Amino acid sequence: ALRTAPAHKRSRGDMIALRAPRSALLRAVRQAKGATCALGARRFVGNVGDELPINPFVKGENPKLKEKSEYPAWLWSIADEKPSLEDLEQRITVSGLESLNVKEAKRYFKLWNRRRIKERNNLSRK
Repeated sequence: ALRTAPAHKRSRGDMIALRAPRSALLRAVRQAKGATCALGARRFVGNVGDELPINPFVKGENPKLKEKSEYPAWLWSIADEKPSLEDLEQRITVSGLESLNVKEAKRYFKLWNRRRIKERNNLSRK
């Protein structure tokens, strides 16, 4: 859980720093899966007990890496690549729409609608 100061006690630097954690969390997840990632000009490979330089506040301590079993299971699925529209369309043509689970079906319709909107916008420009 992030510790935040009351809004009237935050400085502008604190407010800007609060935006960083999501991307830093994704980098940490990728690291834990065995990949290395660049943080600034250096490469960081995490071992248990190492500090992660992702402190979202101007003042405070960096969190330390824990054992993989100490993190919730959903954390490891954050950095997984999601299927593209082409992948989903191929699965639908082969196995039908019923082959998709609810999350995949929602993603398919979201991507399909996004593509449709872009195509219509391109047609209206001409």
